[in-house]
Amino acid sequence: MEDNSINISKTEDFNENPSLLINSSKMESKKKTNRGRRGSKRNSEFRGEKPKDTYIELIGEAIEKKDSKRATLAEIYEYLKQKDEFFRGGYIGWKNSIRHNLSSFREYFKKLPKNSHGKIGKGHLWTCSPKFKSFTKEKQKNLISSSKQKTTKTTKSESFNKQIELNKELQDQHQNINLIDNNNSLVDEVIGIYKKAGQYIVFISLYMPNSPLKSHLLSLWLRAFS
Repeated sequence: MEDNSINISKTEDFNENPSLLINSSKMESKKKTNRGRRGSKRNSEFRGEKPKDTYIELIGEAIEKKDSKRATLAEIYEYLKQKDEFFRGGYIGWKNSIRHNLSSFREYFKKLPKNSHGKIGKGHLWTCSPKFKSFTKEKQKNLISSSKQKTTKTTKSESFNKQIELNKELQDQHQNINLIDNNNSLVDEVIGIYKKAGQYIVFISLYMPNSPLKSHLLSLWLRAFS
């Protein structure tokens, strides 16, 4: 009952003052617009996975791919968009990074006049300095050196593992030889015992022919060799 009275009161207020209804609609529309803007902003800030190369390398590559070895900022942007999906997404912060690297690393990138009058204006060209080429060569050299070191480490590791396996095989063989020697010694001892048993049997047969010990020893002796 109380809720209905509130709604009726609000309706009466809107009837008496239509501007309240208009203002209320505007506020609702503004909220929706703000929500849409926030969603749009989130989409535009979504970042994919950046390429492994540095921005210096990417800029240099874009310039060096041109026949003239010169490129405008717009051409650098376009090259990178064609190169990787990261630069085609909603995130555009990478453009600031490109501009920052061009202006910060003057030892690698040189700004050229746009026209024959020597003026540098909008749409001017960029080119790579000799130092940039030295930088890329040095990086390639380091990569090759790193690759060789990894290969050497792998080879040494494989050699070490093979040596361990060989040592283990030698140890196993040595143990087998010892086992054979031990077995041979044991066999020799057994043979010696049975030889003595045979001698006892002969002795008993000659000097104690009726002794029960004779038949007992003979039975054991024959069983051992059967």
